[in-house]
This record gives sequence, structure tokens and C-alpha cells, in this order.
Amino acid sequence: MEKIRKCFLCGRELQLFKKENYDRQKLGDFAFASRKIPEYMHWALYECKECRILCSVCPIEKDEIFKKYGNASYDSNNEANDASHTYIHYLKKYLPGFPRGKALDIGTGNGSYLKELRDSGVETVVGVEPSAAPVKAAENEIAQCILNEVFSEKLFEPDSFEMVSMFQTIEHIPDTEKILREIYNVVLPGGYVYIVCHDYTSVVNRMMGVKSPIYDIEHLQIFSRKSIRLALEQAGFENAIVFALRNRYPIRYWVRLFPFSYGFKKRLLGILEKLKIGNTYIAINAGNVGIIAQKPGSRFENKMCVQVSYKN
Repeated sequence: MEKIRKCFLCGRELQLFKKENYDRQKLGDFAFASRKIPEYMHWALYECKECRILCSVCPIEKDEIFKKYGNASYDSNNEANDASHTYIHYLKKYLPGFPRGKALDIGTGNGSYLKELRDSGVETVVGVEPSAAPVKAAENEIAQCILNEVFSEKLFEPDSFEMVSMFQTIEHIPDTEKILREIYNVVLPGGYVYIVCHDYTSVVNRMMGVKSPIYDIEHLQIFSRKSIRLALEQAGFENAIVFALRNRYPIRYWVRLFPFSYGFKKRLLGILEKLKIGNTYIAINAGNVGIIAQKPGSRFENKMCVQVSYKN
């Protein structure tokens, strides 16, 4: 991929934030898997101090990145389900009157969020997921709603969805501007986009430093509250609500994420198992940020009855 030297949001020169730290021999199937144990590998990262965004210099071409995601391993069904509970909770909190017609989830994984939407009264749910393994792990009824593809607006007619979501996915996209423009095009006027991403400026990520799991070869951009808002506004969205999230996972999962040595983690997980508290859920602000924004226009402009259309 072409080396990045200017911020795509403001055009200012980027400054080196972290030197590259990776081993090509370790870039196997799990290197591009979701919710893996942190490997502390990342590409060179450059920062725009004005917009507060990190951009990577990735030596892998875009098509190869998508191929790696297509072949990525998957073993995080439970964690995906837990994350979806969190995402629907914040949707209901900040947008209680969210539309119940048609919704698209990009990077949907096993489709657990689609199930949350359907259980919340959304009539038509569609997911797009490039990795084959999580789609195979989806419940049969939900799997029928998932396209095993890399998202492109060409998959759908313009103005097809009242709501489009993308959770912990935008960091993985080589061209942020392009995907946000395409999302804008498939959202109905008056409809919503709902994104969750990492915030490298959060207290927890600043405290963890280079040991934060957000610094990973999968992450081509890493946002902040400021930069994710700017990115959506430049794509044409407005009325943005930005908020911090408290993710709810079992204690054993949190132990996997924190920067302890492998031996210490193993001993600690053994203690948790003996005490039978490893599966106890706790909610932690892990440095993630959510944003809900709206496409301008009269709400759905009398298109509530339009069916979702797929392009051949």
C-alpha cells in the first residue's frame, strides 16, 4: 500500500507516533482474527495532532488484506454475542426511537447483532462479512441474512437502509473515506449510521501504552472521539452523538486482553477457574467510543415501504 504522509481529514503532515513492530512469520490465520489474544504487533503509525487520528503505513496491498480476512480463523462466538448485547444497549439508550424497518450491519461476524436487532423489532436485517469462518458459525436463520462479501455500495441499491452499523470494523478498512461515502449512499435520507471504534486518546489506552491491544496489525487507522466525528461529518452525516462505552465480558476474557505475561495469565486463569468466578461478568470502559449520526433529509422521505434490493 502507498505510504501515508498526510492526514486524509485535514491534509496536514503526519508525525511518527510508533515505529513498526511485527514479525512476518507470525502473520498467520489468527493474526487477522477477531478478539484474539493480543500479539502486540503493529505497522508504523503516524499521527495527526490536529484531528487526533493514527494512520498506518501497511506494506500489504489492499486485495491481500481482504484475502487474509476471508481466510481468518474464528473462535470468538461467545465474545461476539456479549459485544452485541452492549451495542444494542447503547443504541436503545441514545436512539430509543431507532427505525425498525431495514438495517445493515457491516463486518457482522456471526450475525449476533442482527439477531439483537431482529429481537428488538427490526423487520429486515442484512449483514456483510468478508470472513467465511464466522458466517459458518452463525445460527442458521441468521446466516441466511449474511452476505459473505467485502462491503461495497454496489451490493445494494442507493437509499436502501434506514440504519447502517459497523462495530470495531472501520479501523480495518484501507480506505476510510471511500467506505463512509458508500455507507452514506446506501442510507435513506433521515436514516442513521452507528459506529463503534477504538479511541487511542482514552485514559485506559494512554495508560497501557504500547501494550494496549488496539495497536495491532489489523488496525490501519485508529480514531479518537474528535476524528471519528470529523470523518462522518466530512462524509455528509450530521447531528452526531458521541459516547463512551462500557463493554461487558467475563473476567476470564478481560484477563486475556490485559498486558500480563503468558505465564501469569495462565496462573491467574487457573485461580479464577478454581474460585469459579472466571465466567462472572463485569463492565469496563475499555477505551471504545460510539457514534450515531444522521443523513440529512426528511426522515426516510416516504420510502418506508421500499424493499431492500440486492444487485446481481
